[in-house]
Amino acid sequence: MFGMLAPSYDLSNNLISFGQHLRWKRLLVELSGIQPGMRVLDCASGTGDIAFAFARVLGASGSVIASDFSAGMIAVGAMRQVRGSEHVSFEHADVTALPYSDDSFDCASIGFGIRNVPSPDKALREMARVVKPGGCVMVLETGQPQGAFMKPTYYIYSRFIVPLVGGVISGSMQAYNYLHSSSHSFPSGEDFVAIMRRSGSFGHIESHRLCWGAAYIYKGVVL
Repeated sequence: MFGMLAPSYDLSNNLISFGQHLRWKRLLVELSGIQPGMRVLDCASGTGDIAFAFARVLGASGSVIASDFSAGMIAVGAMRQVRGSEHVSFEHADVTALPYSDDSFDCASIGFGIRNVPSPDKALREMARVVKPGGCVMVLETGQPQGAFMKPTYYIYSRFIVPLVGGVISGSMQAYNYLHSSSHSFPSGEDFVAIMRRSGSFGHIESHRLCWGAAYIYKGVVL
């Protein structure tokens, strides 16, 4: 499914989020505290937005691996010519079984991908495994806004408008119906923090609510 969506993925994301997803991805990089010269792994990287954002901070002395399970996403991402792309390498990898040694990176991240993983706990443990102690795992994921106005408004938008827009652009409304259902049912806020705690991989965990809870950034400092 993601391979099929790859050619139109960036345009769909920009329209559906009104460009906000790029701001959130830049904020994830900022909150990670990453410094020039460090090494970063971006999991479920898709077409590479987060990887490129990291690369722009790390500079020529740093390195970023953009990994994804979808060969189609990797192919599209590797062809993008944006600032920072020259310092990013795309590799095929499963976030629940990463082909990298322990303590290989200063930071591992995943954006809008962990809800599509069969075992989020296992993914978190794997990302923590390949990060050095004291480094961090960063997660950007959708949430469910609360409140008398925002909750129903967001539900109507994500249930009906998002599949319509995504379906018109990609040719597959079914795929965007899936993306809505996976987002609507996935734990967010304190419920996701509980999953991070249960992984036993982090000494410090923090969460940042975005857009009234439409998305969250989570940071776990690796033990």
